Amino acid sequence: MIRQTKNMIWIHNIKIKYKIIILTTIGGLGGFLYMMVHFEARSLTHRSAEIAKEIKVLIEDSIEKITFGSKTANQSGDTF
Repeated sequence: MIRQTKNMIWIHNIKIKYKIIILTTIGGLGGFLYMMVHFEARSLTHRSAEIAKEIKVLIEDSIEKITFGSKTANQSGDTF
């Protein structure tokens, strides 16, 4: 698993370096800077999506706990 992950990172790094070489060759420094901004924006988008999914799970968990607590309180009130 670790070796596979290292290989995937290595391949990903090669792809990035290749894209950097192509863009700098074609577009000069402007292309290089554009690509760097593009990769950073893409990375932020992925992180934002992951965080949004985590927040959704936390909200759903909170709703379940609130519902359970409300039912428990109602049952306690009925008992008294």
